[in-house]
Amino acid sequence: MRLYHFTSTWHIPAIIETGISQGEVPLRKADHGIKGVWLTTNNDNSKQDWIAGCSLDKAEIRISLTIDDAAPLLFKWDIFSKLVNIKKASLRSFNSYGDGAKHWWVYLGELPTKTFDLVEIYNNGKWSILPTHDLKNEYDYEYAESHTWHYNLMPVPAIIQNIISYRSGLSA
Repeated sequence: MRLYHFTSTWHIPAIIETGISQGEVPLRKADHGIKGVWLTTNNDNSKQDWIAGCSLDKAEIRISLTIDDAAPLLFKWDIFSKLVNIKKASLRSFNSYGDGAKHWWVYLGELPTKTFDLVEIYNNGKWSILPTHDLKNEYDYEYAESHTWHYNLMPVPAIIQNIISYRSGLSA
């Protein structure tokens, strides 16, 4: 399945160096979640309504990936949100971003750069391939080591661990 991860030019050097590894998926309050990567099936950056509250333009870089929809760590957002019992008020808030939620997926792991099919930058109304080899030297290790992420990461809920274990057994 073709999926996309949108991010900012500010984040892309670290992503090119280490892969997509610093995402969080909320579980209850806005500051509690688990480590995971947000993905979408919608490749249109103008339809990424969730970026409205971001201080950076997180729709200026588009990373394209192909992930098997039966991958043990991949969950459709609507199913995942029910499995972890996200409260209705929180769910309404998350899902209020246009029709985006129907396209959302959550990957509960890290996605190394070797999984990327394409990295593009949006400039002057069009997408262009981003020459990622030029970015490797711009990764800020000092920032990465000192930066604390805004979520208090929680353990993966047991129901999700059980599903991942079950799916892993199927794909073995």
